[in-house]
Amino acid sequence: MILVDNQELMDFMEQHGGVRQNYGPRTKISNLEEKIIILLKGVVHLEDGKEKEPFILTYLNDNYLLDLQILAGDHSKEIFFSSDTEIEVIEMNRSRFFELIKQKASLLEWIVVSNSRIVSKIYTESSKFYVNSTLKIIRSFRSLIEENILLPNEQHDGWYKMLPFMTRRNLASYCQLSRKTLGQEIKLLEEEGLLIWDSKGMFVNAEQLERGDSII
Repeated sequence: MILVDNQELMDFMEQHGGVRQNYGPRTKISNLEEKIIILLKGVVHLEDGKEKEPFILTYLNDNYLLDLQILAGDHSKEIFFSSDTEIEVIEMNRSRFFELIKQKASLLEWIVVSNSRIVSKIYTESSKFYVNSTLKIIRSFRSLIEENILLPNEQHDGWYKMLPFMTRRNLASYCQLSRKTLGQEIKLLEEEGLLIWDSKGMFVNAEQLERGDSII
């Protein structure tokens, strides 16, 4: 949900040139390095395209103000912002946004705080590079629960369901694993009672995830 403190700022941006846009799933927003984006609704991910095989840096769900120049610096043209569900955003020209800061200093605080949160998430996600395959998956699931990408299963207390957009390919990319290794690790985690992946979807046991390090 949108934070009440930010509603006035969003209204201000729309009154001064910000445009609401809706995008369908699997859309890459172009010229992102020239824009300020406010994610109002839906799930997106940031994708690193510098490598031969792009990989997912992190997932975001609602109420983020993104400035790719802050997040990626000189590599801003190599980072992609892709929708996983239908999303609603406010877009504004980056130069125009920073002109408005002169009128509304709280915009600067908002963009710094929001992008600091995203950078912190990216650093946390990057730490998976240094751990083994099982722990990569466990930490990825924990992050998805924290970001409300996994939804509580009403029929089974303590279990969370993955949204349909999360394919094996996406999950492998996010966990920094090959699809073959992901498949092998999924079987291990199913045996340990951490998750179920069947025709109804993927379900993850949050309580078991918290104790997941002990099976490594």
